[in-house]
Amino acid sequence: MEGLPADADRELLSSLCAPHGDVAFIDYSRGEPQGWVRFRTADDAQASAAALAASGHSNWRCLSDEEAEAYRKEAQANRAGKGGKGKGKGGGKGGGKGGGREKGKGRGAPRGWGLGGRS
Repeated sequence: MEGLPADADRELLSSLCAPHGDVAFIDYSRGEPQGWVRFRTADDAQASAAALAASGHSNWRCLSDEEAEAYRKEAQANRAGKGGKGKGKGGGKGGGKGGGREKGKGRGAPRGWGLGGRS
């Protein structure tokens, strides 16, 4: 994410990536040193990575299979720790940010192909 302003947000990241592929999800919080953009297909992720690199965003790249699996496991663990039983950010049924999955219900770890970057 080299060269992004300090107040970069998900909308900016989406606007950079969307012209090159179908963005499924942006996993980024303002001010963080890294973030992830997930696409619907590997081809979209690769096309976006190539376009971003060509335009001077050299710290963007596609995740390896091992990195993607580690990311999915971490995201799943974060969901289990932040939400659950209405105690996550935002409160209420199902927890808040990333939270509250009952056994056998809801989505597991995020799937898809991603780009990662460090500023």
